Amino acid sequence: MASKFLKKTSSIMLTLLIGLIVISFMFSDYQIGGGNASSDKIGEVGNLPIKYKEYQSEYNRNIRLYSQYFGQGKPLSSKQIRALNIKDKSIGSLVNRKLMMKFGEAIGSFASDEEVKDEIKNYKEGGKEIFKTNGQFNVGLYKRALANARITPSDFEKDMKNQIKGRRTEEILSNFPISKGYLKDIEGFKSQIIKADLIEIPKDDLKRFLNVSKEEIMTFLSEKENHNKTKALYDSRKVSFAKPAKFKARHILLLTKGKKDTEVKKEIEKISKKITKDNFEKMAKKYTEDPSGKASGGSLPWFSKGQMVPAFEKAAFRLKKNEISKPVKSQFGYHIILLEDKKEKYEPQFKAHKDELAKELVQNGKKEETKKLLQEVLSNAKSYLDNDKKEELVALQRKYALKYQPEMEINRYDGPKGLFKIKGKNLAQLFLENNKGQVLEFDELTNITLVKVSKTNVLVANDKKPKTETLSKTLSYSFIRSLNQDLLNNLKNKHKVKIFKNF
Repeated sequence: MASKFLKKTSSIMLTLLIGLIVISFMFSDYQIGGGNASSDKIGEVGNLPIKYKEYQSEYNRNIRLYSQYFGQGKPLSSKQIRALNIKDKSIGSLVNRKLMMKFGEAIGSFASDEEVKDEIKNYKEGGKEIFKTNGQFNVGLYKRALANARITPSDFEKDMKNQIKGRRTEEILSNFPISKGYLKDIEGFKSQIIKADLIEIPKDDLKRFLNVSKEEIMTFLSEKENHNKTKALYDSRKVSFAKPAKFKARHILLLTKGKKDTEVKKEIEKISKKITKDNFEKMAKKYTEDPSGKASGGSLPWFSKGQMVPAFEKAAFRLKKNEISKPVKSQFGYHIILLEDKKEKYEPQFKAHKDELAKELVQNGKKEETKKLLQEVLSNAKSYLDNDKKEELVALQRKYALKYQPEMEINRYDGPKGLFKIKGKNLAQLFLENNKGQVLEFDELTNITLVKVSKTNVLVANDKKPKTETLSKTLSYSFIRSLNQDLLNNLKNKHKVKIFKNF
């Protein structure tokens, strides 16, 4: 709640936020219903309410965080907000916070009134003590700041108390000991390395490679219900089909930083008189001060609205194809722009996308054909792996957009890196002596991973082996992250989490 206008957040909450981004803590983890959202609260965790003000504060905080990360501070579009799932992430963060408060209560975390007073008196925002005047706590300033943020003193003080409890809870978790014996075991696992060829086959995604004839599409669309389904699918994707106008340009830039503006302007005007469409590239190589443009003759990648500084963009958008601008001033300096090409804005129409969407719906209905194709691809992949036919595996990968990695080094602790996920019992199987040279199959919920293990282990030089001290720091962090998540899962089972259905 207090974070409505204050950026300070305990480090455990930051860790949990990062965790939420990774694990996508979604509504499916909560009970939906059993009450209605009110102006005061939107849900409950046990007997703790999730207040609407808390949600709005967390939502706004996430909007600011993601706009800094993805938009360099520019406001996010409604499409981006939906794609980033900010509503669910905000609720997930609040649920986690309430669960940790429950844990703090259970283990006796406390915050005295004196600690709360001290926390408030010395509270900082942007490195400044915002409730002080001339080094002294100002009660009037404190009350005005809270009033402006629409937070009552009692709610703010309660929030401060919870933050102190959260820090205490974090300290308990972060001091969880990791024994030297455990570290030695991990060091040994990390030193056990094999090489393997891996290929992953998605079970359901293969349906998009099924053939669908024009006749099938026409027959499908001739039924009103199917036509309506196709139109509904189009409506849900219409935004993604749209394309903004795009521009291809070259430019010559003379920087003004550290120079007299009048002199730079005079120089760019001289250059402008010498430039034609035909010699622009050569002149850019000679004169431009854009480091990335020297070698390319001032060539820029395709860009659309919002990707260039406003002054440059405004001038470029006014040009016709093969037209050269007059010198344009931006915060970087003076530009001369040649517009080489332009792609007009594309406004999607249902008619243009109807057949491809109908094809997708027809493919979705071909369950048996999808199973048959899966077995065919699986059989071929096994045969190619077993007989070391790497060219055929690459061809199979390209044909069906599979994940394929030959000769990947895998250690027994971390498992495969990158796109492949093999953990637990499946990972242990890769290191069994009798599985060397064999093709192993791991059937998961959404995909099947095939692994052919090399017949020989990879020898690790002593200077490449993980050091116990480094492991201790790395494992402490990952262990605490894991402990936090396990703890949250257990707390969710213990305390009923409810998000009201009309929120």
